[in-house]
Amino acid sequence: MSDSSIISTDLVELDVDFGSDTTEVITNLAKVVADAGRATDAEGLAKDVLARESKAATGVSAVEAVTTKPA
Repeated sequence: MSDSSIISTDLVELDVDFGSDTTEVITNLAKVVADAGRATDAEGLAKDVLARESKAATGVSAVEAVTTKPA
């Protein structure tokens, strides 16, 4: 797989509890991104994402988007 791929298996996490609120979920997702080598600073990435989220919500809470399992 080339480095230009947006999605790769190292960015996919199944059946994982990333937290109970948006901040925890974003922080844990940032760690996944950094662990995959897609960011150099998980804490900085999480901070930037949370700052962006505070300006305009994405419309779906991160907790719902990530932790809701299909029926």
